[in-house]
Amino acid sequence: MDRPSGSRTLRYVVGQDVTTLEPAQVSGWTDHTATLAVFGALAFNFDGATGSVGYQPYLAERIDAVDDHVWEIEVRAGLTFHDGTPLDAEAVRFSFVRVLHPDFPSGRYFHTAPIERVDVTGPRTVRLHTYEPLAILPARLLRADGYVVAPSAYRGGPPWDLERTRMCPVGAGPFAFEAHVPGDRLLLRVHEGFRDPFGRPRPRFNQLALVVIPDAADVLDALARSQVDIAPLPAELIGTARDLPGVRVVSAPDTSRMSFDINQAAHPALSDVRVRRALLHAVDVDTLLVEHTAGAGARLLTLVNPPNVNPRLRPYAFDPSLARALLAEAGWGEGFEIDVHWSTTPDRGVLARALVPYLTAVGIRVREVAELDWQREYQPRQKEGTLGALHGHGHGGVEMTVETDLWPHHPGRPANSMNWRGSAADTFVDTYGRLQRTLDPDAQRSLGDDLQRIAHEEAISLVLWQTPRYVAVADRVRCFHPYPGGHNEDFWAIEVD
Repeated sequence: MDRPSGSRTLRYVVGQDVTTLEPAQVSGWTDHTATLAVFGALAFNFDGATGSVGYQPYLAERIDAVDDHVWEIEVRAGLTFHDGTPLDAEAVRFSFVRVLHPDFPSGRYFHTAPIERVDVTGPRTVRLHTYEPLAILPARLLRADGYVVAPSAYRGGPPWDLERTRMCPVGAGPFAFEAHVPGDRLLLRVHEGFRDPFGRPRPRFNQLALVVIPDAADVLDALARSQVDIAPLPAELIGTARDLPGVRVVSAPDTSRMSFDINQAAHPALSDVRVRRALLHAVDVDTLLVEHTAGAGARLLTLVNPPNVNPRLRPYAFDPSLARALLAEAGWGEGFEIDVHWSTTPDRGVLARALVPYLTAVGIRVREVAELDWQREYQPRQKEGTLGALHGHGHGGVEMTVETDLWPHHPGRPANSMNWRGSAADTFVDTYGRLQRTLDPDAQRSLGDDLQRIAHEEAISLVLWQTPRYVAVADRVRCFHPYPGGHNEDFWAIEVD
């Protein structure tokens, strides 16, 4: 397969093709990576030139809480969309109002955000009025449905023709859409009108290619042939990649998390918390961590990333005897059958198969371990709640807050696949709502700890670890700091020869 080549193209490997560049409908990691490059964000939490993490206004000049129910956003002067129209207060208002419209086809956060109205208060300034406190607005603005879109790209009224913008995006970010070759690559070009908010110079490349290579062995081959420049790698290929001439491997902390969520509707046994706890006691997570991350993963007990972890939680110890006893106590001493489903990258499948001996040892028989295509199978069944009893694809941790880290397990999330119901789930939802509404840091910490305790005690997911991030980098790339998560990258800061 021909690949983009030449010193004026930066070639970055993605494991799956982009499915949409309409920011309110993104799903997989490639969608997130690409839309950030095209649209930019009002706030960003990473500087790719230094590797430092921390929220700063990006396309916005400032983002201020006026009071508990009002946020004021002022965009930077002189910003334009790729079609030459201005990024101004009217564009910001349009972008929020369209997502809030009841007929707008989006299941993402801002569609149900507690925003009452958006007022234009100046050429570059808007005020968001909320009917309840919106505590982490700056972090939420890094989510794709918080991006500012060009009103000129949307025709007619709501719900607008999103099929038209799916592969014809008009953003104000550092890179503009050029072409999409399905199954092969997405080509973006440097937006010459972009002025980096951090004052960094224009990159020395003209084109960014997101090159689709699903199989890790093919990634190594492309690196060896100098067909790609930057390629995220699974832990088991680090040694091989380091042996390739002209290639180095860099690493960084990663807020992406690996878990196998439990679909309580997949088998009657799984509605009993004793059975779910038995499942967690059946698996030797510490051994799997060493085998599948080269010991570099950091074990997690819930989906919450450090430094927001509840320090009082303790792991479910690997104890097959206790697991069998819990199953017998719950009336399932003879065991039962389940399916295990996975998606996105091949290492998920390797890990899924590694769970089978542990489950079999306590009487839980695995009928099938199956890969489901992310777009055609996994996502639809995720929304339907019909995935296997155990299913995993990995969770990105873009915003780095308790609220957003735990969102994948919220019973009210449209794509929640666990069918978790009952009094504990109701308490989780109530506590989560209170966390969303408080701006007090001490209260946020207390409520976040309570949410983690509920999720942990209810054993709603086999949470494994914070996934370490390894990236193979060609020698022509002089400066590259990986984003601490698989969703995003700061391409503008990458220096190449």
